[in-house]
Amino acid sequence: MAKKTWTLIDVDHDVYIDELSIAPADVGGSAAGFGVQKRTLRGGLRDGVDVVEVEAGACRFTLVPTRGMGIWRVRFGDLPANG
Repeated sequence: MAKKTWTLIDVDHDVYIDELSIAPADVGGSAAGFGVQKRTLRGGLRDGVDVVEVEAGACRFTLVPTRGMGIWRVRFGDLPANG
């Protein structure tokens, strides 16, 4: 199976994807509990901030690509890992 990639933000090539949702079927799999979503937050100080939410089984985390690719939230099962 050929490797599939998605470019969400690329300043050098003027690429910006506003929203994206990737499910197991999009990568040729059927793994339950897998998904990737990119969205832009709205309202208040967070207005315009992009987040990428990744779910991989029991592990879920949120990246902030427009703020230095920082990790914002992490969860493992029902446990928050960020304090």
